[in-house]
Amino acid sequence: MNPVVKSLVFFTVCVSFSALSYASGTSTQQMERNNRPVDQAAPNQPDQTAPNQPDQTAPNQPDQTTPNQPDQTTSSQPNQTTISLYDQGVKASDAGDFQDALTLFQQALEADPNNPDILNMLAHTQRKLGMLDEALSNYKKALELRPKFPEAREYLGETYIDAAMAQAETLKSYGSDGQEQLEDLSKAFKEAAEKL
Repeated sequence: MNPVVKSLVFFTVCVSFSALSYASGTSTQQMERNNRPVDQAAPNQPDQTAPNQPDQTAPNQPDQTTPNQPDQTTSSQPNQTTISLYDQGVKASDAGDFQDALTLFQQALEADPNNPDILNMLAHTQRKLGMLDEALSNYKKALELRPKFPEAREYLGETYIDAAMAQAETLKSYGSDGQEQLEDLSKAFKEAAEKL
């Protein structure tokens, strides 16, 4: 095996092993544990996302949501629709039907556009379909909404690895014209893997 390719494979295996042992499936578990998108308050419990704020669902209270936040005063019906679409998307993704999952996560996002769990899974699906630019954008949106989101950070890193591997394949296609750069990229992979 070509030493450059061997290095790239080694790096990918190391990163994948670390990722698998770190956070496999947690975002799905988060949605299932709450049985609702994370940005929605649980029934009969105060909204914990904005302490010291009045209950926005109380009668005769003006709508205090901002345009960039989910509307906390919406009925439970759209919430159930969002959960259903999300759950169906997860099942499709788990079954390897990424095209169907993509459609379901896009529909869920239309119903709840500021939900980091949906953005994360949409991006995951986009990555699996080779839509790396779109995936990167949606992972970044998810992380803007929830900066401490280990699953999205893992998947974002994996997307960067996928993008780097695509560049390595392109360099390989150049033959001897890309050999030096491919070796440099392989060296960068090895150095990165050693830092983990």
